[in-house]
Amino acid sequence: MDEITLKNELKNLIVSELNLLDENGSPLDPDSIGDEMPFFSSEEGLNLDSVDALTLIPVINEKYGVEIEDEEQGQEAFQNINSLAGFILSRI
Repeated sequence: MDEITLKNELKNLIVSELNLLDENGSPLDPDSIGDEMPFFSSEEGLNLDSVDALTLIPVINEKYGVEIEDEEQGQEAFQNINSLAGFILSRI
């Protein structure tokens, strides 16, 4: 799988699994998620929280066959789309 395809899949997966909405209450456009947009920043990011990360971990495990084994790996992987894609690609 190439990196661009994976990033697009991850953006769609995050929006669908977490039911992310835009400021108008409509489903967030996955294309509006920048590759460097922080997942956990409320000012310039997606404003996710630890529950969101815990929701995504088993989905990513099942879809891509990679495990996030501890908190350190989770922090490394769940910074933004680039870090998550890099984490997955390094393990498949």
